[in-house]
Amino acid sequence: MDYQEAIEILKQNKPNSDPRECGKELCTACDVAISAMQELQEYKQKLNESYGECDGLLKTVVDGLARHEGIDIGKPIKSRILTDEHVDLWEGYKRLGTLEEVQEAVEKQKAKEPYYEGDGYADGQLVYDTWICPYCGKAYEVDYDDYGYCPNCGQHIDWRDEE
Repeated sequence: MDYQEAIEILKQNKPNSDPRECGKELCTACDVAISAMQELQEYKQKLNESYGECDGLLKTVVDGLARHEGIDIGKPIKSRILTDEHVDLWEGYKRLGTLEEVQEAVEKQKAKEPYYEGDGYADGQLVYDTWICPYCGKAYEVDYDDYGYCPNCGQHIDWRDEE
């Protein structure tokens, strides 16, 4: 027996539509049962249209939502059914940070030449004894602090000599 058959049987065998004659509780119970079955039928039909005929799909969906309490279903039109694997992937993406933070990290991976600063002369030539990170401005000593990435901000440093 499917939902529609059960609904029809309940409607036909409802003692009376007048609560005064059949008892208010029984009449109300039949109305509630019919309404609940119609709602279940509607949800099951929507799931089957979207995902095909699957026995127990409605129960699986409800159980899945119950396991993931953080899922906001305030806007059902944007809700999607996710497998546990997809939820884990989504959580991983959220840990990466905002789009701006990811773009900033990608930009820092592009090697940039440091700025040089000198404070004296030797043999008539300016001596560059400090290199400065092009991203954060932190200063380091030339010939001692040769890092591939700025220790302060992570900017990739390009040590090519462009002379």
